[in-house]
Formats: sequence, C-alpha cells, structure tokens
Amino acid sequence: MLKTSTLDATIRALVGPVVPFQPGRKLTAFANWFTTPANNKLVLAVRPGLGLNDTATAVAHAMAWQGRRELVLLLSDAAVASSAARLAYIATPLQIWAVDDTLTPTSTPIPTVEGVVAAASNRPLRGEPQHDLGTVGPWVGDLVESVDRHWALVDAHRGNYLSWHCAGRQVLKLTRTGTGVRVQAGVQYSNPPAGRQPYDRTATAPLTEAERAEAEAAIAVAVADRLTGRDADHVEHRMQATLGRTGLRELGLVELAREYPAWRADGAPGFIDFLGLDSAGQLHIIETKIGSDDMLVFQVLNYLSWVTAHASAIRADRGWPAGDDSVVHIDFVLAPKTGDRPQPALGPYTAGQLAALREDVAWRIHLIDDAHGEAPVIHSYRPREVPPPRPGVVAAPVC
Repeated sequence: MLKTSTLDATIRALVGPVVPFQPGRKLTAFANWFTTPANNKLVLAVRPGLGLNDTATAVAHAMAWQGRRELVLLLSDAAVASSAARLAYIATPLQIWAVDDTLTPTSTPIPTVEGVVAAASNRPLRGEPQHDLGTVGPWVGDLVESVDRHWALVDAHRGNYLSWHCAGRQVLKLTRTGTGVRVQAGVQYSNPPAGRQPYDRTATAPLTEAERAEAEAAIAVAVADRLTGRDADHVEHRMQATLGRTGLRELGLVELAREYPAWRADGAPGFIDFLGLDSAGQLHIIETKIGSDDMLVFQVLNYLSWVTAHASAIRADRGWPAGDDSVVHIDFVLAPKTGDRPQPALGPYTAGQLAALREDVAWRIHLIDDAHGEAPVIHSYRPREVPPPRPGVVAAPVC
C-alpha cells in the first residue's frame, strides 16, 4: 500500500494542493482519489502492483466521476499502454502520468485515434481453427453426425475443443486427449441436481451403441431442461442465442457473426459478442449484457480500434461485400437482471463514460425488458442518446 504522505507529495508536485475525494468504499480499495480545492481537477492515483483489469476498472470509474473536471491519471508503467489505447476515444480533458515503483511520474501523451488504429493493424485477424480430433475422430463420428443434424443445437467450436449449444447452454463437448477423446454430454454441473448426472468419459476406442445412447440421452435431457425453463442459468448466453436466431434485424443488420475472435487493446485475445453489417454496408460491434456492468463502455473500446483497422479483412473473412469503413458503429443491447440480486440494464457509471466519448464515436443503446423471452422486444434509442433513469432498468448516473 502506498504511503499517503509520499503519494500526496507526488500529486502536489503535479497539480498543486489536493483534498481527498470519496467515490465509494469499493473504488478507494483500488486507488487513491483527490480533487483540487477549486474542484476543477479529479485525480486518480492507482497504486503500483494493481493488476491490469483492476486498473482498467478504476479508470472506467474515473471517467464516470469526471464530469466537467479535468481528469489526471497516475497509472503504473505496465498499465499505461492499454489504458491510453482506450482513452484515445475520450474527448474530455485528460492527463496520464506513468508512475514507477519509486513514485516518479513521467508524462504520457494521449495517442490519437489514428495512432491506436495503426497499432492495432499490427495484430492480424485472429483465426480460431476448429479443433482437430485427428485419428480418433471416427470413434465419435456417429455422435457428431447426430448432433450436427439436431434441430435445437448449434455448434460453438473452439480451437481446443468441439462443442454444441442449446439456447446458449453447452450440452456436448469433445476434446482430444493423449489416449482418445473426452466426451462430456449434458450439462456439466459441479453439483448436479437429482437425475441430472452428466456424462463425462474418455473414449479409448469407438463408442459402443450403449455409450452413444447414454451420451445422446444426457444431451436430450439437457435440451429439454433448457427449452422448458428448468435450466434457467446462463441467461446472457441464452439471450445471445435468441438474438442470434433473430439476426438482430431490429438494428438494421443484414449480416451477423456471433463471438467473432478479435484482439483487445491490451493485446489479449477475446471475442466480440456480435459483429454485424447493416443495410448501408457499415460494420457494427454489438455488446450484449444482462445487468449493469461498470466496464461496459471500455469493453467495446477494447475492440474498436482493431475492428477499424481490419474492416476490409473482416469483410473478406466473412464473405461480406465491400462497403463504407469510415465509421464502425457500437450497439449496446442490454437487459435488466432479475431474481434474488436484481440489477438495472444500464448502471450508474455508464452515462458519464458515454458522455466522455468523442463525438465521432457512433454508439446507440437498445434495451430489452425481458431477457428470458423467446422473442425479445428491443427498444432502440436515438444515436448517442442515454435513456432517462427508470427504476429497475436505468440507474441514475453517479455524476
């Protein structure tokens, strides 16, 4: 933990006298907060050693609390690059200082959008090759053929396994091992309810008819549970699956790709919830969420520069026609979380973060009242419009 006197001295050398700012207990656990006596500057000092994700969360909170003040960020050397890449899209007055372990600050310029797009161009398309079962593939060939034909299942393969989902719930996973192929059928509960013991075995020879029957029975039970509502977990995945089936036509999209592999601003791999193409030929990044998320805006900024840099390559990869790549649209498709711990669709930090974005960042909010619906009704707001506060749906902004 930083010594307050040492931190105070560092900050006073940069901005002059400061007074403590208390945005909340959770936030002060990540960092130290100050304002100038005239309240024209908000200072966020992240303690050295804080992880990149927690640092990003602290910066996201600072964007929400900034208001009309200038924001001064003191970040660890390791966190500056990824934070600056996102902050290129911020229009509000901002300073970044990189701070080493001795609390020596170094001014860091905010990169231009053109600069972060150019940097993102160095990370090519992130292919996600289909997992190869190799010579053991025929051992489960009949099972694969069966699920590929199943009316309620869609494939969701990854580079290190094959899988099939029903309404966003994984019901079959196949993974090559050193001795054969691991077959995980049904929902892989850690504490399975009565009568729902999952099938999890490694086949070291072709599946027998009995083994295949057991696996398919576990899949059938999982599908029935999912479609009848007995399995109501993973609501966001279920909503995504439903939206994928509708094609999100309400957003004016004519093409849609779910969980598109991409690179984040911090250089880590990730998946975009949906990537779409509208009738005007422009690309859309669609972020879906159930319940409020303090990092909602930053999660999209993680991918904006990469998609912008690779728009033409993405079109070619998807077989989409060439079009206007001058702007990449951002769509937030959000629903409130219900149950024991309800949350609004739009949390208290999001409005301030959106207000801080540059005017040329094209974003739009779409609200869904019921995430459980088979045909969700989407309420779309005007571009760059934040819905007014509504109990249980849109929280009042913190600032």
